[in-house]
Amino acid sequence: NLRELSMHLLKERKEYPLLGHTVAGKYVCALVDTARLLCHLACLTVHLQPTKNRDKGFRLIDCLEWETKLRLFMLLEHYALALGKLACPLPQGFTPFFAYLAYKTVSFDQFIWHVRGGTFELQIDLVKTIMAGNYHDERERTIQLTY
Repeated sequence: NLRELSMHLLKERKEYPLLGHTVAGKYVCALVDTARLLCHLACLTVHLQPTKNRDKGFRLIDCLEWETKLRLFMLLEHYALALGKLACPLPQGFTPFFAYLAYKTVSFDQFIWHVRGGTFELQIDLVKTIMAGNYHDERERTIQLTY
């Protein structure tokens, strides 16, 4: 937490105590950059190399094969758990991307169980995409709309 780090540096630093917030801000920025780089490297291990022609975000997930989605989901699940243990911030956009990947990978009942447990956050862009999604049959649509 940036505030806690700033307060700690303000209290503990005897010389130039007002530089504590600047140091804390740079530290958090370095953590975010490191988390973003680790996420990029994790995606490279599943052979997802960003190119000009490749889709991004939800469209990228939609065009992947199921086995690749599953490998990416398992890898990003471990990544998110590791960053949580280290109290490191997740990169911007990771939460809805990971939740949509889970929606496309695990069964719907498991997905709802994780949502209710707080593992996945349902942000508005994710909910809109899920509600406008392609359904294989009317039963699947009914099941998803009842939750």
